[in-house]
Amino acid sequence: GMPTPLGVLHAVSRPTYDQQLNDQVKAQREAKTLSLQEVLEAGETWTVD
Repeated sequence: GMPTPLGVLHAVSRPTYDQQLNDQVKAQREAKTLSLQEVLEAGETWTVD
């Protein structure tokens, strides 16, 4: 005989990969960017003798 279907099919609305990627790019463009000097002066520093 024919196979018996098991389970339930349903649709789930989720953002696509492309949409999530575009959202991340947009968020980074809107975020405050640091200059190279600010990056170098941030955080811990050390001295090499």
